[in-house]
Amino acid sequence: MRARKDPDFCRFLLSIGNGTQQINNSGEVDIPASMNIPFVDDDSSLETLINEVFPSMESFSINPAAVVNRAILMTRNDFVYEINDRLIEKFPGKKKTYLSFD
Repeated sequence: MRARKDPDFCRFLLSIGNGTQQINNSGEVDIPASMNIPFVDDDSSLETLINEVFPSMESFSINPAAVVNRAILMTRNDFVYEINDRLIEKFPGKKKTYLSFD
């Protein structure tokens, strides 16, 4: 998603894919500071990530198409559920619960 609108990020990804990006002594690629959200603690770092990707839920209610080009990819479902719960809490308006039955 980000590669479409960020040429520096796109070049960085291509350099990794092409095997031309330098690696550290552990054989890992170092993420540039400009692309990294510093880790403080689990809660505040996750909140910073969410706010970077989804800065204003109110603006998405005005322009729903803007949310289509944003995503947070996670490695485990429990992380996905936690992020979804946090994002739902940020939705504007009053919370509603709908009951369903077969």
